[in-house]
Amino acid sequence: RNACCKDEEEENDPTSNDIRTYFATCIPGLHDTLASELTALGATHVETQGKSGVRFEGSPKVGFKSILWCRTAHRIMELIASSSDPPPAPSSMGDGNFDYQNDVDFTRGIRNRDDLYQFTKSAVHTPTLLGDGRGGLLTLSVSTIYASKAPNKELCHGHFTALTVKNAMVDAVRDLREDGDRPNVDVEDSDVPLVVVLRGRRMNNDGGRGGGGGNWRNNRTGGRNYDETSYREEESVADVDLYRVLHSGGSLHRRGYRQGVDVDTNWEGEDEADYGEEEDDWTSNNARNNQRSQNTNIQAPIHRAAMKESLAAGLLLEAGWDKLVNAARCDGLGAVLVDPMTGSGTLPTEAALIACDM
Repeated sequence: RNACCKDEEEENDPTSNDIRTYFATCIPGLHDTLASELTALGATHVETQGKSGVRFEGSPKVGFKSILWCRTAHRIMELIASSSDPPPAPSSMGDGNFDYQNDVDFTRGIRNRDDLYQFTKSAVHTPTLLGDGRGGLLTLSVSTIYASKAPNKELCHGHFTALTVKNAMVDAVRDLREDGDRPNVDVEDSDVPLVVVLRGRRMNNDGGRGGGGGNWRNNRTGGRNYDETSYREEESVADVDLYRVLHSGGSLHRRGYRQGVDVDTNWEGEDEADYGEEEDDWTSNNARNNQRSQNTNIQAPIHRAAMKESLAAGLLLEAGWDKLVNAARCDGLGAVLVDPMTGSGTLPTEAALIACDM
């Protein structure tokens, strides 16, 4: 990764033709910095979404590199199913025993919890994701992000939305097993952490998609009027994307060099408020904090005012510290960082990590 010494030709990537869609989250305002990091790592079709998210494409190698080297990312997720995509052809199924309902088309939108259940059960190749019973079953967890206003009353609650997706997944696995066993849920450290993203929209009378911030609707005279309030609730639908988080241990901003315990377990939801509202599944942040505080063996908590590692790295990258370091590697004149803060040393620590290419 040395800008002066790296080889002109990188090693061949055997997965270069396997292009997948990913989504990375960050602190609001660092989306452009994160996008630049992803582009430098070889990501394509990089597109910022809101102020705290970046959607991109690339091979599995690009996805793994983004986990290793993105300093401003909090989560890296891979898209595994989208209601906006048409059902895949039967030839793309990995297991002939899995009943993939490719005749169901949800591109017109998810109307209610039953639609969400059927979409999840039919669109996700469960044996690949969770196992089919011939081996050990993987644990899972599901959380919800609303990328816009909730479409209707049935899909407005993050807990029940996540519960619907979870039920569809475990029922699909149970249907494959003779003993009827199902995967367990582990909200703390699951093998397969999933995130369901919902975007509400309105349906036109002809069943098509609404456009722009509101929607046009045909009136009885044949004209077209812009009237968002004229839609009935049942005409509100959602586009659903289902992602798998590609790493464990929570947010990537926790590098592991801080001592103590981070009591603010809801950082992720606070940071991504611009992208959408997130609700943890089947547990509360307060309950986890209380449980940790009762453990007398843990160290003192990290101060709530401590700068996040990802924010420090983003500020350094915006200030051009990485370019200064690369120049110092070439000319040997060195690079100097002056830190005016007197806190926990997050800025110089992140600067040292960048300088050491760690």
